[in-house]
This record gives sequence, C-alpha cells and structure tokens, in this order.
Amino acid sequence: MSRFLLAAWLWLSCQGAFAALITFDRFDTYRGEGLAPGGPPGSLDSTRWQVEGLSDGDSLPGGRHTGGDFARGTSPGGVSSGGLYAFLVDPVAPVPDHALGVQPTASDGTPGAFTLRIVNPLAEIVRGVVVLFEYWFLNDGGRAMSAELQWASDSSPGFSPVIGSALVTPRAADAVASWAVDARRVTVEGMAVRPGETLRLRWAFDEVPGGSGSRDELAIDDVLVLSLEGAPGPARPVPLPAAWLLALPGLALVGWRARAVARARGGMAWANAPEVPGASPMPALSRPRCASAGSRRPHPWRWRRTRAAVAG
Repeated sequence: MSRFLLAAWLWLSCQGAFAALITFDRFDTYRGEGLAPGGPPGSLDSTRWQVEGLSDGDSLPGGRHTGGDFARGTSPGGVSSGGLYAFLVDPVAPVPDHALGVQPTASDGTPGAFTLRIVNPLAEIVRGVVVLFEYWFLNDGGRAMSAELQWASDSSPGFSPVIGSALVTPRAADAVASWAVDARRVTVEGMAVRPGETLRLRWAFDEVPGGSGSRDELAIDDVLVLSLEGAPGPARPVPLPAAWLLALPGLALVGWRARAVARARGGMAWANAPEVPGASPMPALSRPRCASAGSRRPHPWRWRRTRAAVAG
C-alpha cells in the first residue's frame, strides 16, 4: 500500500466515513506507448481510458491506438510535437514518477480530454465518490491551459462539472520552467451507479484565450477513487478503532522504510505530512515537493525524502 493511499484512507477513517477503494491509477508503468486492451506494459488500458481531441482522432473503448499522436513516448517536458506523453514529472523520487500528459497544439488537445471508465465493483449502489488526484503542469509557454474534472454515468449520461476541480495555468511563461503539482481532493455526489454500471470521470482541458507562442504541458497522476457508500461483497463498514488497528502494519512499514532510507542517506526530513490535531508543529527542514516556480499548493498526501543537516 503506498503512502498516498494509506494517508487518504486514514483521513477518511478519521471523518467516520467508510471508504471502499474503487480504483487507483499511478501510471508507474506507463511509458507513452498508446492505448490497447488490457494495458500492455508501457500503454494505457483502452477498456478503461479514452483520449479525446488529438489530430489523429479520439480513441475507442477497447481499441488499439499505438502510433502517431497516441504514442509520443516518455519525456521530461519541453517538447513541441503535439500528442500524448508519459511525462517524467519527478525524476528524483525513489521511483521515477511518470504522469499521463498532453502537449497541446492548435490541432491537439485544444480542446481534449482524458476519460476514466469505472465499472462499479461493489455490491451496492454508489451514490458518491471522493476523487484524489494530481494536476501537473509545465509553465513553459505563453499560452495558458485550463482543466476541469467532470462526471457522468449510465443513468446520467451528460457530463457535469465537479466543484473544486478547475485549474488554470499561468499565462506568462516561467523564466526557468519546472514541473509544478497541484493536488486535489474533490467529492462527487448526486449519482446512483448500480453494481456493474459505469461511472465516467473526465478531465477536460483546453487553451485559455489570449497569449502567444506554445501552450503549457499538462498531466494528471495518482488518480484515487473511493466510494463513500457501499461495501465490497457482504462486508460492512469498519468501525474507526478497528480501522486504526488495521492501519498499524502499514504505518510500521512506512516507519521501517523511513529509518532504512535515513541510515542509507545520512539523515531525513519530512515535508507535507498530514497534520495531526493537537500535535506540536514540526520544524520546516525542507521545502515542500511542489515549491518550485509556478507551484500552487503543497502536496497534501506525499512525503518528500531529503538530506537534512541539523546544526549541533
């Protein structure tokens, strides 16, 4: 279980809500090699993901799209050819972090969308979900991009915007552009997705009028979808004390790994750990992960490992 997922689950447990995991997409193995059924290594699963707005057309559910604009490969950013990329947004993470992204041009991604199709795997009707995800953008162009999460289902086929999900990148390009992250946690309600029916989450994006030159690169990563109602199979919601007990092995594993890394690297500083009510504030030993130029918000779920020189 990743720290991102563990922290999200603990946060929801603290609210007294049962959170059934529906899906978690980290794009760890995605390398910009297109879309195909089942998601072979390096590609997206076309039965779950759909891409719209490229000059080569829109991908089809269950289709095979492994060339042209659909398969631009991996890149650290700063590209000019429009299309779908696996952007290396954080090369210094313990595992290099790739994200599902697009380089917009006049004919690619303006407008466009990434759509995630989720078949309800639970035994009950899903009436609301919490979606946690990251926006990544590289503000290297003179034209800004906007993005917004939308949802639809079999019983509500028209896409509706999700409050609190909108993003607009800066218009003026950074002098030295670097990837910036904006982590979001939004709640989607008003649905009634029965077992076996499909929920669609759509990240729609387009250029913002005005400006000149190239457009900012845009990506999404670490998409976590949790149901606030329903339980897998006959299981029932786990009471809060039991939930904390079940979480202890995961917390112990995180602590053990932290000590191992500290011994190997000569020290450790934690940044952006979730706040614990009543706890004393931790000294700021390092900048947040997203504290580069153009950043909008510190990452609420991840911790950043770094060397810390503590004055004696």
